[in-house]
Amino acid sequence: MRGDTVVRFRRDLLVLLFFTALTLLMTWPLITKIGSVYAGNNEDLWTFQWDNWWTRLALQHGLDPLYTQYQFFPGGVSLAAHSLSFYNSLIWIPLAAVFGDIAGYNITILFTFILSGYTMFKLAEYLLVNWGSGTWDQGVGCPTPDPRSWIPALIAGIIFAFAPYHFSQSLGHVSLASVQWFPLLALFVLKTAR
Repeated sequence: MRGDTVVRFRRDLLVLLFFTALTLLMTWPLITKIGSVYAGNNEDLWTFQWDNWWTRLALQHGLDPLYTQYQFFPGGVSLAAHSLSFYNSLIWIPLAAVFGDIAGYNITILFTFILSGYTMFKLAEYLLVNWGSGTWDQGVGCPTPDPRSWIPALIAGIIFAFAPYHFSQSLGHVSLASVQWFPLLALFVLKTAR
């Protein structure tokens, strides 16, 4: 049982490294300008920079992140209907502290590609195993995938991670580029319903 866990861990690590390398290749030359140029080219990109800045400021000073007086001064405005992307900002804040604001944003965008590929790989692998290309390990109730299911699962991850929609949204809409959560949601629903 422990040996199987180590094998799965190594395989998952290799898959993450594969999607990291592929992401760096597919987004080239972003990695060479990671701290000097924002990934993106439209005006909405700057809205998300303000969102990150505001989320960080609100958390640092104990302010309500859903209300600001920095817009429509002196009355302020509710941000409840604004496109704040808290989970991306929460990823960005520590990255920006270590690498700087621009690099933190770019790494957040790169993570959407890496994690999208990996999470779709995990979903596809689960589906392939449950369609008969793997066997069930009765001891822990986890699928033991047949190595032949890894290639189709990798292909599913590549198609999902590098879809035209994902690339187009990564140019300025980090909230819409964050598609890595959908395969996890589907996997959670499938495993819960099982």
